[in-house]
Amino acid sequence: MPKVSFSSSTRLSAALLTFCIVGAALARAQNSLTIPSTASESAPQTPPNTSLNDQLLAKASGIYFSAIRTGLNGFTCDVHPNWRTLLLTSSKGASAATDDPRITLAQTVKITLHARLAGGSTIDWNPTSDPAHPLDADSTSILDSLHTGTNQSLLGFMQFWTPSSTDL
Repeated sequence: MPKVSFSSSTRLSAALLTFCIVGAALARAQNSLTIPSTASESAPQTPPNTSLNDQLLAKASGIYFSAIRTGLNGFTCDVHPNWRTLLLTSSKGASAATDDPRITLAQTVKITLHARLAGGSTIDWNPTSDPAHPLDADSTSILDSLHTGTNQSLLGFMQFWTPSSTDL
């Protein structure tokens, strides 16, 4: 079979022609879906085939998992962060030894997440207190910073996760 080669300008022209043909076909298909209006132009337009759109969305919704349809409205769980990894990440690779006092301090906190699929998730942050050894200002500052970061991360996750867990 003889080999036919085309110049790059011919290939470019063929690609542009294909693009134009496909674009025109898509435009024609889109125009054929538009329902011509018989009402005056000042009257508000209603979306075409609203019931068909609703049926399509209901069908699409039915094929996806929904935690709410299974009866889950929320859950409560204890959270055990890997503080060493979090400190390494937040300090951009600076060393955080296993016996780092910040890690030891953070591990004294009991964190409970109360996740609610309808919104309003909360976090309990309960550092263990030892009246014989109260926290100094630096330790309190470190815990406050960790509390703020943990709160933002977990509640931010819940804000993005819960819409995907509910019905469409």
